[in-house]
Amino acid sequence: MCVCQLTELLQLAPSTVSKHMSVLKRSGLTESRKQGRWMYYRLAPECMTGDLAAMVGPLFLRLRKDRQFRNDAERLKQILRLDPEVLRKKQCES
Repeated sequence: MCVCQLTELLQLAPSTVSKHMSVLKRSGLTESRKQGRWMYYRLAPECMTGDLAAMVGPLFLRLRKDRQFRNDAERLKQILRLDPEVLRKKQCES
């Protein structure tokens, strides 16, 4: 996901999202790549193995039953359908 998508989902300032993502990257939980003007993040594949995966798997199973989690997941689907440039312009206008 790009920072603008994360910003839209979390309803936080881009600088806040970028700072938190850099902390997660330094900890090895996420990876990033720059594509043009966009910075994209994803979970680091090695994080989804071993002890962390053993903890996260049951957590996600439990979260799927949570109404807010389901609402956020649906909202994320809608956000991911938007072109990042259109999303960024929308955020700048707000």
